[in-house]
This record gives sequence, C-alpha cells and structure tokens, in this order.
Amino acid sequence: MKKIIVLFACSALSAMLLFGQDGPPQAFSYKATIKDSKRQAVVMKKVNMRVSIIQGNPDGVTVYTESFTPTTNHYSQIDVEIGRGEVLSGIFSAIDWSAGNYFLKVEVDVKGGTDYETLSVTQLLSVPYALYAGYVTNPDGDGDPRNELQNLVLNGHELSIEKGNTVTLPDEVNDADHDPGNEIQQLSLSNDTVFLSNGGYIKLPDQAQAGWNYNAENHNIINLADPVNDRDAATKAYVDALERKVKALEEMIKAAGLFSLKDADGNTYNVVSIGSQIWMAENLKTTRFNDGSEIPLVKENSLWGGASGPAYCWYNNDEAGFKDMYGGLYNWYAVNTGKLCPSGWHVPTDAEWTVLDEYLVANGFNWDNTTAGQKTAKSLAATSNWVISDIPGAVGNTDFPEKRNISGFTALPGGGRNSDGSFSRTGYGGYWWSSSEASPVHAWYRYIYFSFVNVIRGYNYKLDGFSVRCVKD
Repeated sequence: MKKIIVLFACSALSAMLLFGQDGPPQAFSYKATIKDSKRQAVVMKKVNMRVSIIQGNPDGVTVYTESFTPTTNHYSQIDVEIGRGEVLSGIFSAIDWSAGNYFLKVEVDVKGGTDYETLSVTQLLSVPYALYAGYVTNPDGDGDPRNELQNLVLNGHELSIEKGNTVTLPDEVNDADHDPGNEIQQLSLSNDTVFLSNGGYIKLPDQAQAGWNYNAENHNIINLADPVNDRDAATKAYVDALERKVKALEEMIKAAGLFSLKDADGNTYNVVSIGSQIWMAENLKTTRFNDGSEIPLVKENSLWGGASGPAYCWYNNDEAGFKDMYGGLYNWYAVNTGKLCPSGWHVPTDAEWTVLDEYLVANGFNWDNTTAGQKTAKSLAATSNWVISDIPGAVGNTDFPEKRNISGFTALPGGGRNSDGSFSRTGYGGYWWSSSEASPVHAWYRYIYFSFVNVIRGYNYKLDGFSVRCVKD
C-alpha cells in the first residue's frame, strides 16, 4: 500500500473585488502554510501545486484544474491567485458559480514534482461568488441596483404595483373631485391608506389589506411604532430591549445553576442559547456513552490508526493536562453510535452547523459588523489560549474586544489527533465533528484557526480525533 504523506497547512481564501470596466477579475487569492510529512516548515523552497474546482460534492465533477509552482517564504507560506495558474483543464471564466455547491481541492508535492498528495478539500462559500455578482443584471437596465423601489400606479379603480399585486379600490376617493380616474400621480402607502400627492387619500378595502405584499427592496422602514397586534412589525429598539431581557434571564438561570448539562461520567457543562439552538459551551469529555457503556480508550498510535470502531483519547495522552480545559478527542465512529452525547442532546449534523453559521452572519456577529460573508470565528472563540495573530479580525488578534466570544460558544484550540495516531495543532486550531458522513472514509467537520476570521467547513478521515460539541434535541 502506498504510504500517504500528510501535509499540514493553514489556508485562507479572499475574493479579489477590484471591479473594472470589464467586470470582476476572474481570480481569487489562496494562501497556505506548508509543512512536510515530519511537520517541519518548508522554507524558501519551490513546491508544485495542483488546484481543482469540483461541482456538487467533494467527489463530484471537476470543472477546472490548474497548476502552480510557488516558492514558500521565510514563514513557509505560499500565496497564489486561483484562476491565473497554468490551465490543465476547463475554463475558469466559464464556471457558473450559481449552479450549486463548489469545492476547492488543493494538492501539493513538496519535492517540486508531480507526485501530488491532497492538502485539503474545502467547500467554497462566499469567496468566488463575488465573481458571479459581475453577471447579475438590473431589472430596469440602468445599471444602478440602488433605485429599485417599485412604482405604485393608479388607473381608474385599479391600484397596481410594478412587480405584482393589483387592488380594486372603492368608489369613493377622498380628494377634491372624488374621481379616481385622474389620479395618476405620486402615491405613498401607510398601513391601510394610500396617500395621494395632491393631499387626497384612499382607504383600502379589507380584502386588499389582507392580501397586500410589500417588498422593501433592502431599504429601511423608518418611523415605525412599537407593535400592538400579533402580526405587527417591530422596531429595532423594541427587539433590542427584548433581547436584553432574554439575556438577563439566561444569566439568572446560569447563576442559579439550572442552565447546565451532565454526561454519563457526571461531568457538568455550561450551555449557551444561540438563535434557535442550545449548544454546549464546552467540549465533551465523557469516557462513557449515554447508556453507561465505556468508550474504548486508545493510546497507541498504531491501534488508533487501525481502529474500525469507536475510540477516544486525551491530547498527547495527557488526561491531567488537557481533559478539563479541552475535553476529549473522539473518532467519528464514536460519533456515529448516536450515544456519545447525554440523553436529549446529539452531535450536530452538518446542516445544524450551517444553521449556526447563517444565524451569526445575519445577526451581526461578523467581526466587522457586516451581514454578508462569513467572518464569525472571533465571536465563537474563547478569549484566551490561542496563538497570537496580527491579522485584523482573526481569532488570535485581541482587536475588536466587543466581538470576542460574544456568542458565548467559547471555542478553544484543542488541536486534534491524526489518522496515524500523532497529535498536532493545539493552541493553533479547534476542530469539531458533525454527525454527517461525506464519503465512506470521510465525515464533515468545522474548524477555527488562530489566523482566520471565518469558521471553515471541510471533511476529514473518520479515524481522526476531533473535539465534540453537543446540541440540544
């Protein structure tokens, strides 16, 4: 059997968004830190890379492949622009980024040849889709997406919206001449009343109000009263005040010791409510399944790499040094039993991790307060134990203190155990399993790295040892 050389890298993608007259550039940046099979930094050395973009799933159709021969710097880092390498197959500019999921597969030969080994296979999230934005058309053809407020048009008794509903108005129109036939003018809508620019107004019939749809086209609705009825819209101030009350109640529950969780060993865990989900705020450290049976403890490297069933360990086989802070490391076969978490809880699916990602982005947990792009790692990471980084917004940077662990998730860099039994990356990264299988030998997981601003979705060998967070059923 061919021996696999394991390559380690911390990588980052960033979109190139300098739009010119010809649209967005057909490329995006990829950075990685390269180490050899002995985990030694590959410094000032030319390496060969092969990059593939795969559609659908990690084992799907390869739509584009190119190669690079970058030279690592003094920090063993490489930096290439994907889309501008030596093309081996496909056309980068012809990729339809709107056609489902895409994955980036990176292979490297540190000896500069073509005996490639897989470095990573990672789903592309928001990065290249900036390229797709260059092909978005504008409904009115004027090239300006900011002016897409819909028109209201009154013609006789028919009030219509440019892109949808038509409402038949009552006979009586409250203006000077009471004639709806001549009211083609500027209109505004407020609750059940259409106001005319000449000072008149029209009360909408009940059936029109009930079926009315209004698209704000991403514009703010201002001067909104506090809600009174069940279906009233709420102001931001009203929602913020309600959120403060909920958080205060959570703190009271925590202080009373009611907001915690106990495993089969009797270990207790803090938990945190994030959006519609309740998560453990610590890594799992049980040695038994929830039915009381023992999880096999595997210390030997050879036995760990040859396991075909559930197994766990402590980092560096040092229970005293790592259990309380970082919890245990479990292979995916332990996850797949469905008995690893306490009763009423479970290891999150890949989809449930995505729910967490999307909630954090949409609700202002990005380090830069944007609600586009996934930059939420700082909001999930603990404020200590991470290797220092000088990258703005990164987990290991102490900038933007108001965003650090604002979610209460308290992710720690517990590292992991590789499929060959070796341990690595404590202090640098935290890795958490999902319960979702990616292939017969791989499963999906999430990881946070000290120099990243985003939470990475990827898949890895089921034999690897990762941390586990449980989510409430």
